[in-house]
Amino acid sequence: MKTVLFWMMGGMTILTDIEASLAYALKARGVNVHAILCDGSYTACIQREAHENIPVSEWRNRCPGCVAGNIAVLNKFSIDYSLLSDYVNRSIRLKFIEMSKDITWDTINDLTYNGSDLSKHIKSAIVRFLRAKKLYGYEEVVPEYAFSAFMAAEASVNAINVFSPDRVFMSQGIYAAWGPALMNSLKNHISVVSYMSCHLPTSFYFKTFKVDDLINGISHLRLSNNSWEKIKNQELSVEQKNKLNKFMECRYKKYMSSDIRNFQIYIEKGKEHIKTHYSIESSKPVWGILCHVNFDAVFDHIHMICNDYNDWTLQTLKTIIDIPEIEWLVKIHPAEAIWNPESGVLKFIQDNFNTLPKHVKIVLPDNSISPLNFFEFLDGVVTVGGTAGLEMATMGKPVIISGSTHYGMKGFTYDAANINEYVSFLKGTDTLKELDKNQIEIAQKYAYCYFLLRQIPLPLFRMTDSQYCFIQRNDIDILLPHMNDFYDFLCNEIVHGDDFIMPENLVTLLDDRF
Repeated sequence: MKTVLFWMMGGMTILTDIEASLAYALKARGVNVHAILCDGSYTACIQREAHENIPVSEWRNRCPGCVAGNIAVLNKFSIDYSLLSDYVNRSIRLKFIEMSKDITWDTINDLTYNGSDLSKHIKSAIVRFLRAKKLYGYEEVVPEYAFSAFMAAEASVNAINVFSPDRVFMSQGIYAAWGPALMNSLKNHISVVSYMSCHLPTSFYFKTFKVDDLINGISHLRLSNNSWEKIKNQELSVEQKNKLNKFMECRYKKYMSSDIRNFQIYIEKGKEHIKTHYSIESSKPVWGILCHVNFDAVFDHIHMICNDYNDWTLQTLKTIIDIPEIEWLVKIHPAEAIWNPESGVLKFIQDNFNTLPKHVKIVLPDNSISPLNFFEFLDGVVTVGGTAGLEMATMGKPVIISGSTHYGMKGFTYDAANINEYVSFLKGTDTLKELDKNQIEIAQKYAYCYFLLRQIPLPLFRMTDSQYCFIQRNDIDILLPHMNDFYDFLCNEIVHGDDFIMPENLVTLLDDRF
C-alpha cells in the first residue's frame, strides 16, 4: 500500500479543505494517508501580514481557533493526523528558541540546519509578511520566521522517519513552513507533490518534484524535458487552436480568469485609443515593461538575474532611460491597486526617480486599458517571467526574459542569463523582429498545454463572491473512485505522476468553462 504524507502548515482552512478532500479521495482508493498539522508550535506563518499591525506578542492569540478549524476539516473527512509538536521534542524546541533570538536579516544568508539551506524560505516568508515594506520597525519578526523554519526542518525529518512515505503532499513548497519539508523530502529521495493557484477559478497547477529538481530548480510551472518534448512534437489541431483562442478571448473579454484584477472592457480597434491615452505621437517602436508583484515568492527557487523584483525594476529603468529610440510603457501590476500601494513597485519607482524622460511612461495599476488591447498595441515586451510574456509570444511578439521562467528556453523568447545579456537585449530591442511561423507555433503548443491541459479543476469546490474563497458542496461522494474523471486522474497522478497534464478527453469535458 502506498503512503502519502500531507504536510498541512498553511493555517488556512481554504488550503486544508483542498488537501483534506484529496487525502479522502486517495484513502478511498486504498492509499494510506496521514496529515501533519500545524498546532501553533510556531506563530510566524503565512497568515501574518505587516499591514494588520498585530504585535508579535499577540500572534499566538489566533492559533487556537485556527488549529481547531483545521482539525474540524480533517475530522469531517476522517483523515488521520498528528501535530507538528509531536515531532520536535521540548529540548530541541528550546534550542531553536535560543538559536533564533539573535538572527537578523543580514545573518539569514548563512543559516542552515542539518546541511539544509533555510535562507530563501525565511527571506521569502518575511518579504511576503512585509508586502515589500522596509524591514525597519519590523525587525522582531526575523527570529520568529527563523524559528518557524527550524521547526519545519526538524519536524519534517522526524515525520519522514516515522512514516517512510512514498510521497509527500503540500501546498506552496516555499516559505518557512513548507520549504524545509520539501527539501528534506527530496534529499531522502521522496517525491513531493505540490500545488498552486492558477488562472481559472477552482482550478490549480499540480507538480511532482523529484530529487533531480534539487539541481534543476524547484518550479511549479516548469515542465520536465520529457513532457515538453512530447508536447513540442505533436501538432496542434485546428480544434485545439480554436480552444486556445477561445480561452484567450474569454480571459480578457469575459472576465473569467480569477487572477485578473481591475478588469477592463476590451475595445475593438483600440490602438488609437492607447496612443491618445498615453500621448504617443512618434512612430518609434513601443515596448512594454511588465512589472511584477514585488512581495510574493520573491525568493522562489527559480533563477533571477537580479536580487529581487525591486532590483530588477531599478536596473531596467536605469537602462531604458538611455534608450530614447524606443517608447517604453512601464506597466505596474494591477494587483498593486489593491494589495500594497504604499510599498509596491509604483511607490518604489517614485522614490527612486524624481522624473522620467518623455519616452518612458508609467501605466498605473488602476488604468482603464484592457490588457489585451495593451498587448496588441505593443511591439514587444520585457518581463522576469510573467504569464503575459507567453501570451504575447503566441501573438508573434518578441519577449525578453530576465530569469529562468517556465516558458523560457523553448525557442520563442530572448533569455538573458545575466545582467549584461539583459542590458544588451534592452539596448537592441529595435533590432528584435516578430516571431516567425515556427516560433509562434511552438509558443502556441506551450500555451495550449499551460492554459488548457494543466489547469486542473477540483469539482468539489465552487466560487463564492470572493476571488479566493471556495465553499464545498455536500456531495463528497464525487471524491470516490469512478465517480468523477478529474479526481480519478488527480489521484493516479499524485501517486504515480509527474507533470499533471490532462488527457484531451478531460479537456473536452471542460468545454463549458469558456
